[in-house]
Amino acid sequence: MTEIEEKMSRWEIPAEVDDPAWAEKRLAASSIRRLLERFIESEASVETYREIAAKADTLYEALLKEPSIKSREVFLSGQFAERHIEMKDRSVMVGNTNPIAPPIVITDYGEKVSGTLPLDSRFSGAPGLCHGGIIASILDEVLGHACIVRGYQVVTQILTIRYLRPTLLDGETYSEASIREIDGRKITVDGALYVGGTRVASAEGIFVDVRGERFGEIFKRALREIPIEDGNAAEAANDPAKAQSAS
Repeated sequence: MTEIEEKMSRWEIPAEVDDPAWAEKRLAASSIRRLLERFIESEASVETYREIAAKADTLYEALLKEPSIKSREVFLSGQFAERHIEMKDRSVMVGNTNPIAPPIVITDYGEKVSGTLPLDSRFSGAPGLCHGGIIASILDEVLGHACIVRGYQVVTQILTIRYLRPTLLDGETYSEASIREIDGRKITVDGALYVGGTRVASAEGIFVDVRGERFGEIFKRALREIPIEDGNAAEAANDPAKAQSAS
């Protein structure tokens, strides 16, 4: 295993970080999550909303004066392996520094992985219920981690969701997943989502392992907006001929 592959194989986002700015960014993200949930549910006065908008604009202007970098730029500049966990902490599903993320906390139990998370008003679809697209995203993340914790670097090729019953917000929510079969680079994973101990959705996912040079080739091509012929990244990853013909 190369040094880069070793760094990329690290999957667990630490509960605490040493970098002061990173730690404070997490605290700020947590505060924004609380604000968003309360804001969505609020029925405040016109004056209150005007004040919120003015303060939000002021904070946005302050951030414009600070350094920033997109994860795309981190990858294309060759820093991604070194900053892999930091970038993962920005993720829309597991990122502690992302105010949109629940975030999901992944735990490896050996034969399976589990992801626990809060589902609040930020993820609302029908009244009091979680949006189906959010459910699919949660299952994609947890099923993918069933592969990631085993050292695979995967992209999703096929994800099939069965919605079994309405998914209530504000309940005790978790997802579980385990690998069913490995066939070359293709990994089949089963999983489910539970609220209050009741299974509300199940999923089957087929993931493609893109460890090694494939990882860099596929994502550099995608991030530079060079189209992959006759398929997506997962298809190209599983077919070396396609990846070669697109270069």
